[in-house]
Amino acid sequence: MLNNSLSPLCEKEPPAQYPWLSSSCHCEAVVVGGTITGCAIAASLSKNGIDTVLLSAQPIGNESACAIPATFLSGFLRLGILSKKTNMETAIAAFRDFALAADQLEKEASENGIPFARRDILICSDDDKDDRIIEEEYRLRKHNGLKTVLLDSDILREKYSFSAQRAVFLPNGSTAVDPVRMSQHYAACAKQNGARIYEQTEIQDIHQEKGRYRIETSTGRYISAKFLILTQPFLVDLENDSRIRRRFYASASTPCSDFSGYGSKASVFFLNHPFHFCTSEDDRVIAFCTENALFSKSPRQTHRFELLESRCHEMLCGTRPVFPDRRASQLYHATKDGLPTIGPILESGQAGRLLISLPSSPDELTTALLSAPLITALCSGKHPYNPYSPDRF
Repeated sequence: MLNNSLSPLCEKEPPAQYPWLSSSCHCEAVVVGGTITGCAIAASLSKNGIDTVLLSAQPIGNESACAIPATFLSGFLRLGILSKKTNMETAIAAFRDFALAADQLEKEASENGIPFARRDILICSDDDKDDRIIEEEYRLRKHNGLKTVLLDSDILREKYSFSAQRAVFLPNGSTAVDPVRMSQHYAACAKQNGARIYEQTEIQDIHQEKGRYRIETSTGRYISAKFLILTQPFLVDLENDSRIRRRFYASASTPCSDFSGYGSKASVFFLNHPFHFCTSEDDRVIAFCTENALFSKSPRQTHRFELLESRCHEMLCGTRPVFPDRRASQLYHATKDGLPTIGPILESGQAGRLLISLPSSPDELTTALLSAPLITALCSGKHPYNPYSPDRF
């Protein structure tokens, strides 16, 4: 069912199905994109009494099938760099948002019987030149009340099979869960709250009409809405766009029974090369790369996956993950500060009614959980503190 997928959901249970748009309709808010972000936003909007339509070109959840199944923006981003690109107040607020997002995901999964796992985060380097960066990151996190531990080479050598000189250890820094399963859970919640959901319905055109948005679809029908929320990068054309288009590659192993040399199953991020790995809620090792540097001499996509898997075998020589069980590749739009883009795009005559929610990394789960309350508050006429606003650049 799911091509280009990291999710094992298709092997466990049949997905819920929703109709395609067969008649034109009006609503207060239309959310475009059946990703986990779109589904979470639709669930939040409908829960707060906003008449909502969720529109997806694919079956619900398919567009999140290759999302990395963990929330770990606190691993992708370094507090030292983020505080310089924004300011310390904004950086600390964002990191606390990340922690709350992980807590929320755990609570949501636990209450609904969805398998999940807490994972530590390890930010490390095997290059002595990065010692100063590691120590600065530890000091800043510790000074600002963020849970962190500084590990030296002796401790790392005892715990892990891969080489590292220094590391910042973040206990329980992320949460792992199947993003497709969570997408379908949020869609079910949205439907229960009264939202209308249509899948297999592509958008043909979007234009303004009498102070509202009119979304023309491939079924020959349209949706008229006061608010339009876009959750897919290719639908968004920003003036003075500061985003950088990037592709990530990921490969998931079969579930592992032995984690020798990798006992904590932590999400591991290296400072001195673009290769990273983490573990899913069902104990699969997921190797991924967010840069093209590792593959600069590899013209074929299949060979790129092989290089990725080979590198993971070298690093986890005790665990010996069996690749590939599934592979995935997807584009995303990175921002200058590394934070997601959430909020209104100002347009003449429609100020605050066109909103976007776009991840800035392969970690779509964090973006989804950050977006839902912010978008709901904005559509309700409130003005929440929003460090992720599109106009911050």
